Amino acid sequence: MPSELSTPPPQPWYRQFWPWFLVSILSAAVLGSMLMLYLAVSTQDGLVVDYYRKDGLAYREDRERDTRALQWGLNAVLEVNDKLFTLTLDGSPDQWPAALRLDLIHPTQAYKDSSLQLRHLGGNRFEGRHTEMLEGPRTLQLVPLDEHWRLYEDRTWFPLEGSVRLYSRMKGS
Repeated sequence: MPSELSTPPPQPWYRQFWPWFLVSILSAAVLGSMLMLYLAVSTQDGLVVDYYRKDGLAYREDRERDTRALQWGLNAVLEVNDKLFTLTLDGSPDQWPAALRLDLIHPTQAYKDSSLQLRHLGGNRFEGRHTEMLEGPRTLQLVPLDEHWRLYEDRTWFPLEGSVRLYSRMKGS
């Protein structure tokens, strides 16, 4: 006499939920690592734009230019009107440079970095024209052509409304 309460035959493994769930987690990990490997190989690392020197096995930031700017009491006010950059430099350097270089450094995309030469108008005023309208964040770095000193502003958003002041990075440290 056959029993009416007999258990049904078990389903094959490939019809169960849990093996496929575990395989999907492992597959997602493999696909994610393949994507990261592709991104690591196909994209270029951004460069750090600053002055560093090797000291033994360590790299240290070179602050000589910043210290010189602080000693001379240098600071600058930058105004932008359309593509015209006007700079007023205050302080007491040995002599006013014939020209300055203003580096406009994008924080994450090196291809958006640009430099602008500002010519001396007389007194403490400098002026230069950029070739394109800037948008987004930039770090501003102002140096004379001999790079004897440096002024800096960490985060400036373009298009610029009003003016921005550039200081030595040693200020406040």
